[in-house]
Amino acid sequence: MIQRISVQPIELGLVPELPQAAPRTQGSSFSSVLDKFLQDVDGLQKTSDETQRGALEGTIQDIHQVMLAADEAGIAFELLVELRNKLLETYRELMRMQI
Repeated sequence: MIQRISVQPIELGLVPELPQAAPRTQGSSFSSVLDKFLQDVDGLQKTSDETQRGALEGTIQDIHQVMLAADEAGIAFELLVELRNKLLETYRELMRMQI
């Protein structure tokens, strides 16, 4: 026999708000945003390396901290690679267009 499933409505107050886009300031360009993102990914990679080194040396006892740093760096790098792939795909598409 099939039982009824009761569905509760979602209260709008519990839904997190999406962050608003930062207002564009003069001088902010795609290259500067991309450069900042590259610096952030590099910083995450360096932090991950430092925590791994600390774990091997015995100065960091919390393995969760090491794993979180490694995962953050890995996810940021994967995002960077996907961004690069999309940019290359877009560039190739533009090059195929006939004017």
